[in-house]
Amino acid sequence: MDFVRSLALTLVAATLVLAPPTSLASQKPRGDAALETELRRLAATLPGTVGIAVHHVGTGRLVTVDADRAFSMARVFKLPVAIAVLRRVQTGGLTLETPITIAPEAYYPGYSPLRDAKNRAEATVTVRDLVETMMVDSDNTAVDVLMARMGGADAVNAELRAAGVPDVSVHRTEGEVMADLDGLGAAPAGGWTYSALVAGEARATAEGKRAGRAKFLADSRDTATPTALANLLARLDRGEVLDAERTKILVGMLDRNKTGGRRFRAGLPAGVRIGDKTGTNPTVGTYNDAALVTLPSGARIALVVMTREAGDTGAAAEQLMASVARTVYAHFARP
Repeated sequence: MDFVRSLALTLVAATLVLAPPTSLASQKPRGDAALETELRRLAATLPGTVGIAVHHVGTGRLVTVDADRAFSMARVFKLPVAIAVLRRVQTGGLTLETPITIAPEAYYPGYSPLRDAKNRAEATVTVRDLVETMMVDSDNTAVDVLMARMGGADAVNAELRAAGVPDVSVHRTEGEVMADLDGLGAAPAGGWTYSALVAGEARATAEGKRAGRAKFLADSRDTATPTALANLLARLDRGEVLDAERTKILVGMLDRNKTGGRRFRAGLPAGVRIGDKTGTNPTVGTYNDAALVTLPSGARIALVVMTREAGDTGAAAEQLMASVARTVYAHFARP
């Protein structure tokens, strides 16, 4: 009898060891399935495609909605650029006080508070100030100047790989994206300077812009999944991509962001700490927000919402993001 009981216990133990890892690894913590259902309901209220990723930084809990699809990052791409620049600072290739001279032709002709402040005149600005305005104001001149100083997109991606970021890449400057969306074709010999972009915009046709938009939507460059961006934010918060000093600098810049007031921030209770980077491209219906949100316990949530072909007005998308933030915060903040 003892032999039979021993054999039975051995067989049960072997079955547990050899069984596929279903329950513990794949089951969501209590309530997370309900959260996913509610997030799917919210996502369905917006036209186009919506991806949502919620990553609890401390526990690794992940709740997603279509979060393994690739979406255009739009200006969220400034986050990986900032990581690359600060890693270059960390390893001694730059300092935050390194001066960079901006020529009049290096300014971006669209949104750029820096260009407006400098009246498009030649100006010398530190790396610190460029990263600050890139992240806090989402300045488009700043990111293009920093990418040029780094040595281009390939150099930025090399820094990201060295930091252990395998699944987020950048490929184009803001000027190059503008030219592609307008269907301007190949860059002139001198590149997409301020004057070249202004002249290109003046000659752009409605047909060319339609073709540019269609090509842009089919282009995999400068895209990322919500899951990858949420993981990047979680790793940043844990100090896994930059050292403590540079992590503090970048997270502080996210906290000071001025462009997200109607997105995640609008759905959170007053006083909740949030740092985020937004991205917007109405031409292709892209409205994004990528954030670190602090819970009452001090734990952090990496939260990302990305959209595609969600219409040419961001009001509904911003309302969705506020609702997502409100729902996620309430779920994780409860005792």
